[in-house]
Amino acid sequence: MAAPLTTTQPIIVAGVDAHKDTHHAGVLDGNGVRLAYRKFPAILAGYQDLLDWIATFGIPDRVGIESTGSFASGPSGRVQRPCRMS
Repeated sequence: MAAPLTTTQPIIVAGVDAHKDTHHAGVLDGNGVRLAYRKFPAILAGYQDLLDWIATFGIPDRVGIESTGSFASGPSGRVQRPCRMS
């Protein structure tokens, strides 16, 4: 029987506040401690940079995205499963 897979990467939670020109992202550890905050341009390359940046802190369990209108359509369409969106 194979041993269960384990990971050394921490489980994290991220939040994104989407605006017309910039998206602001924060990352928390599993205990809710703020690890980092950064803003990204609201363009295609910025969406990918935002998601790549989040992943540098660990495995995202959830990504909460707050927005008005369609400002969050870029990053929300690129969040990978099995990460849960809140």
